[in-house]
Amino acid sequence: MKKLVSVIIPNYNKDKYLTACIDSCISQGDCIKEIIIVDDHSTDKSWEILSQYQKEFPDIVKLYKNTKKGACSARNYGLKNASGSYIQFLDSDDILGEEKIIKQLFDLEKAEIGCVSICRTIYFFETDYHLDSNLEIGELYFLESTNKPDFFLARLYGGVSGKGSMIAQSAWLTPLNVIKKAGYWNENLLKDQDGEFFSRVVLNSKGIIYNPQVVNYYRKFRSNISIANNRSYESSKSLLSALHLKREHLFSYSELPESRKGIARLYLEAATLFFPTYEDLSTEAEQYYMEIDPSAPVPVIGGPIIEIMKHIFGWKNTLKIKRTIKKYI
Repeated sequence: MKKLVSVIIPNYNKDKYLTACIDSCISQGDCIKEIIIVDDHSTDKSWEILSQYQKEFPDIVKLYKNTKKGACSARNYGLKNASGSYIQFLDSDDILGEEKIIKQLFDLEKAEIGCVSICRTIYFFETDYHLDSNLEIGELYFLESTNKPDFFLARLYGGVSGKGSMIAQSAWLTPLNVIKKAGYWNENLLKDQDGEFFSRVVLNSKGIIYNPQVVNYYRKFRSNISIANNRSYESSKSLLSALHLKREHLFSYSELPESRKGIARLYLEAATLFFPTYEDLSTEAEQYYMEIDPSAPVPVIGGPIIEIMKHIFGWKNTLKIKRTIKKYI
């Protein structure tokens, strides 16, 4: 197998996860052309660990610094220095499954030029040190092989089943030429950067290939300190901006009824996330929902009791009640 794949890893203060992450890349075998690690001015022992890997594997491990510019900028920096024909994005606290890349690469080499590949995702917490079959597996109903990129996104967004989902960025293996058509990561977004980026990737591809025999491992954190859990006004506003962009990308490609329903569902989901803390953002999102497809289902906002209350009192009143109860617990 030729060395065809560039792995791009942004890192900031993830020293305790780096060994597992990089080892999972090295174990992929001869298909790896380079492992590009872009450190964002870490203050822990990351650089020491990374330097040791570069010393041990000088032919494939390449280190760069991209001071305090964020993960999207680091990924773009890595792309500009990548020489592989295929790109594997990987966060420094996540792990590639055994033979993940080589199996996806085999699928892509057989497929039409311009296709992209996805796989299953297994979620685990930062305290899980043994990856096994008992770990949580992401929902699989939305994963499929198809030559219809717009329908793939419509299904992912919940325009078919009424339930939306996500695909972890490390689940993808993407030809570099598809990324060049789609454009680089949007460095202005604080939230859902990968959702916006891969919506462009999908729509600039010839199709999606799903291999159910392949997995990647996505690390979750129980604390609320990560960017992914940030609920500030700026991050919420950025989430809405990412949704606007996803809508523009998809509707510029086509406006299937399923696409409209999926995008509308995402807007209503955003409205429920913002309400009642940021009512201006919630109102804006709800207006787009009403304009695009008001028949899209209201997303789940809580457990069984909350869902019963939602149907009785409406989602806004239920969220107000839920917030009031939390104050006194």
